[in-house]
Amino acid sequence: MDTLLIAIAISISTNVDNLAIGVAYSTRSQSIPFSGNLIIALLSGLSTFASMSLGTWACHFLPAAASQWFGSGLLILIGSLSIIEQLQAIQQPQFATEQAICCNFTPLSLQDSCLLGLGLTVSNLGTGVGAGIAHLNILLVSSFSLFTSLLMISGGTWLGRMMVGCGSDNRFVGCLTGLGLIALGTYEAII
Repeated sequence: MDTLLIAIAISISTNVDNLAIGVAYSTRSQSIPFSGNLIIALLSGLSTFASMSLGTWACHFLPAAASQWFGSGLLILIGSLSIIEQLQAIQQPQFATEQAICCNFTPLSLQDSCLLGLGLTVSNLGTGVGAGIAHLNILLVSSFSLFTSLLMISGGTWLGRMMVGCGSDNRFVGCLTGLGLIALGTYEAII
């Protein structure tokens, strides 16, 4: 049960930025079609699998206790950097535009979905390596990462459409990602 909860928590924390992306695109009157969402989710799952495999491989060169602490430390570091980045972004004003208030949503092209998916996978790499070093179940975390990505983009798009015209600021979501990673890293270090 512990493994399942950790896999869910990691997949949510690495894909919370997808929620923010869904919100951001829909508040700019763009939608991410299911085919684009699927491409992004596949890239998320594959990048998580590859980076966790790399982390597991790196464990062979580190003593067990050192690899556990290193993986946990990496999760805490990435979480801290995420919070710092979001706090810096919060200092800049963000406004809903007149264009965002209209209801004509143009779909994101498949090419742009691929580029967006590649950009979003970068944030999964460090977390995946840390999770692999922490000896988490690769297939479980990668599968949850794929499905969570699908849900987060769809949920963010829905939420963004609901927020259009309200002047809401979606940058606080990134701080939740950072706090989640810090909590996971701390939990893994304690076990």
